[in-house]
Amino acid sequence: MSLQAADAHQRKHGFPPLIKEFVKRGQKAQRAVDKTIRKMRIGGPEMTQTEREFDRLLARQKLNHEIIDYRFHGVVLMWGDGMRFTADFSVNVERDRKIKLIEVKAETLLRAPAARGGAIVRFKGCRAEWKDWFDFEFWMKNKDGLWNQLA
Repeated sequence: MSLQAADAHQRKHGFPPLIKEFVKRGQKAQRAVDKTIRKMRIGGPEMTQTEREFDRLLARQKLNHEIIDYRFHGVVLMWGDGMRFTADFSVNVERDRKIKLIEVKAETLLRAPAARGGAIVRFKGCRAEWKDWFDFEFWMKNKDGLWNQLA
């Protein structure tokens, strides 16, 4: 987002102009706006390195017409007793089929028993409740950079 766009947004919603505030504080205005935007996470959560790599795989599949479309954190499901599951990626493989919900993790993250157990248990619990509505996949990237489907 440019400084001018952020400033226009502030004015539109009745907030003080950004440019005047940041210049008054002696900061470089554009850098301050960028920092503020990152802090507020405008546009949704940032992807981890593993998620960015899987995003590139899905983008290539979309370009090759292997999938119709995909979204990062596009679907949030409630399951169990009020727990939430946010799939890393929701993928529309082809028309008239279930949406595929994909969870991705790096092997290094899953080495710790608590992390591995928690991530997989949450995934499997949600999958058990929503299996009639969605297809679920759990992918892990190993230390060699190869992707393996676990579930």
